[in-house]
Amino acid sequence: MANRNSHEIYYLGLDTGATKTHALIADASGNVRAFKQGSPGNPQSIGGYGALERLLTVLIQNTCQSAGIAANDIHAAGLGLAGFDWPFQGKSFYATARAAGLPEKTFIVNDAALGIYAGTTEGWGICVSAGTSFNCRGRTRDRREGRAIGDGLKWGEGAGALELSVKAAQMVIAQWLKTGPETLLTKLFMEQFGVPSLAELVEGIVLRRYPVTAELAPRIFEVAAQGDQATNDAVLWAAGRLAKLAVGAIRQLDLQDQAFEIVLSGSFFKAGDILISPMKEAVLSVAPLAEFKLLDMPPVCGGILLAMEQAGGLSQEKRGFVNKTMRIWFEGLMKQFNSP
Repeated sequence: MANRNSHEIYYLGLDTGATKTHALIADASGNVRAFKQGSPGNPQSIGGYGALERLLTVLIQNTCQSAGIAANDIHAAGLGLAGFDWPFQGKSFYATARAAGLPEKTFIVNDAALGIYAGTTEGWGICVSAGTSFNCRGRTRDRREGRAIGDGLKWGEGAGALELSVKAAQMVIAQWLKTGPETLLTKLFMEQFGVPSLAELVEGIVLRRYPVTAELAPRIFEVAAQGDQATNDAVLWAAGRLAKLAVGAIRQLDLQDQAFEIVLSGSFFKAGDILISPMKEAVLSVAPLAEFKLLDMPPVCGGILLAMEQAGGLSQEKRGFVNKTMRIWFEGLMKQFNSP
């Protein structure tokens, strides 16, 4: 397939996650040429790097076809990859990306870092990402990096939708054991699993007959809004854990006394003030000059800005222009999607 304009430069962004993968192609001005969604892309859960290569190969081909270009027309690519947690993994992820058809100028970060590129004014700051699960990445103006582990509760971190659901289940079990108060969460879980008694519910949860999943989180927030104390305690716990992710990165990067942006990225933050307000309060007690921003565009847009920055530099003026162009395009897409 020939490039429809041989003078035009194209960039590709990718964002892989636990539930889906996004691919985006834009030109040098940020005009979106194609946007596609694929299946989950964390090699730790989909079968390794071979499975990731197959996913990316098909998704890249489909996105290029939609844009009317060939894969070799892509000047540079910026990838935010779930599962890219440690530096030694970089060679394997890069080799996978190249085998899938991406150019030599392919730049890879953890998927949580995309929020920094997409959501901050100058391409540096902190991003706390919370959807099914959670992560946090930080970046200074001079490109030093901060981070979380982002590997579930076992290392003392948290929380996203899955972790909140587990915490809520613990509250239900505490009611049965009489180590905690009665809670409306019990009714929620009994309805969810069609169980007639609390004893049977607890037995099924502990023996994993009744899976506690991230999908419960929106209903847990609804219960919290009714004023249930145990549920509110669970939400405050989640907010506190997310605040600690940010505070850790802030301290790693010595940003306590600086003005900088903290981007909140992911579906978990759709809960609104009930989650965000206590999180902000905890963070601002450590870094009072921090400014919070909800990411208002898909994180994959950060992949485009990453590619542009790393492939040849990106002025502040151009960063803002490209960001605005992509945001307007996605706002139009959402209006089209939501129209009757």
